[in-house]
Amino acid sequence: MADRRSEKNETVFHSWAPEEIRAFFEKQQANSVEIRSEHRGVQIVCQRFLGSFQNGYPSVSQGHAKSKLKVHIAATFFAHGQLPEAHKTVCSHLCHNKWCINPNHLVIETITLNNSRKGCLSYLTDSSGVVWNLCSHGPNYCLKRDEENLSGFAPTPL
Repeated sequence: MADRRSEKNETVFHSWAPEEIRAFFEKQQANSVEIRSEHRGVQIVCQRFLGSFQNGYPSVSQGHAKSKLKVHIAATFFAHGQLPEAHKTVCSHLCHNKWCINPNHLVIETITLNNSRKGCLSYLTDSSGVVWNLCSHGPNYCLKRDEENLSGFAPTPL
């Protein structure tokens, strides 16, 4: 979710200048590799962070007794020029990969909408090759189907 927060519950990045956040992200982006997959006939390119993680999210330590900075929050700022608001919005991965730091896969949205993405089966291809769009999260549609949610799922063909 977010870094250790102050009494106002803001991320550490809220005290940084925009240039500092962008420079931090660009440095961390160099510590990632592209992971390619194809979904809905579209090439999806996630950026897998190669550093450390906290609760499954890419993070960088500020040093002894300091909080960890969440790289995906800096990536979201890099893409959208804003940070999530405490207790109102969060950074959401459209690709469903917590380890991804691709700015194009991240959006800022309400906590409720972010939670509704959990378990989203964005699409399914049936045995005849027909693709069924099952994601209702437009305009920021989920980017890929969530393989973990296929267990026991048997769609009824139209």
